[in-house]
Amino acid sequence: MRISWDQFRKLRSKAWSWSGVQTFTSVVISAGTAVLSTAKILGTTGGITLKTSEATGTATAAATFDIEVNVPSGAKIVSTQLRVDTALSSSDGGTAWSAAFRDGSTASVASGAAFAKDTKVSTFFNANAATDITSAETDITVTADSAKTFAAGGKVKAIVTYYEFTAMGAAA
Repeated sequence: MRISWDQFRKLRSKAWSWSGVQTFTSVVISAGTAVLSTAKILGTTGGITLKTSEATGTATAAATFDIEVNVPSGAKIVSTQLRVDTALSSSDGGTAWSAAFRDGSTASVASGAAFAKDTKVSTFFNANAATDITSAETDITVTADSAKTFAAGGKVKAIVTYYEFTAMGAAA
């Protein structure tokens, strides 16, 4: 979520609070634009935090490569966005790729995506197809379709949005 500098100043000057519940955000300023990176909803102790993890994977001369987004165990995945930043290529005629989570989730993220630079995939997590709660630290594997092999050098950027609990404080 991008907000203007004036909107950021208004946000910064306010702290929302009702019935012991507080919400606040972590904002990164880049080129005069505020970018929301974390939103927290807290009770008197504990709560939930909406986070994003961003990473880039680089193709090697293999059928797959990984994007280390490091979504923690126990997180609830909300959405994923992928973008080809440097065109992918294949040494044996591949023309498309797919992506799926690995380790803590195995849900598919993309299929049949083009090798071309600026190819984009945006998807909300489908909890009906797989569990959206990670059982281990989770990353993304990109696979060349049709049992083909990537040539080294292409790059795919991933942004994963997820919820994570904020631990409750000790009982009084």
